[in-house]
Amino acid sequence: MVGRNGVGKSTLVKMIMGLQSIDDGQIIKNKNLSIGYLQQNSGLNSDKNIIEEMENVFEDLKAEEKNIHNLENKISDINIINNEQEFNRITNLYAKMQADFERKKWVWI
Repeated sequence: MVGRNGVGKSTLVKMIMGLQSIDDGQIIKNKNLSIGYLQQNSGLNSDKNIIEEMENVFEDLKAEEKNIHNLENKISDINIINNEQEFNRITNLYAKMQADFERKKWVWI
């Protein structure tokens, strides 16, 4: 969220997260919504910059994506293609991992 200082960005986020009460209206959220929030003055003691801290949340997702790409390389290997049982095993694993990755990815967007 971007805006001038003092316009209420932090207040709005706190209201959405239920950390601050609202004066009027209502906040409607998806039942399975998950919100990540890095407080402005969290007292975070880290050598990382803010972008690195925020990206740190996605380490597991990035590792899964790397595993999926490794399976893509295996699926295109001629030795795997010629071994029907192994090809089926890897493509089934790939389909499961891809579906799981897509589900998790949309949780973070």
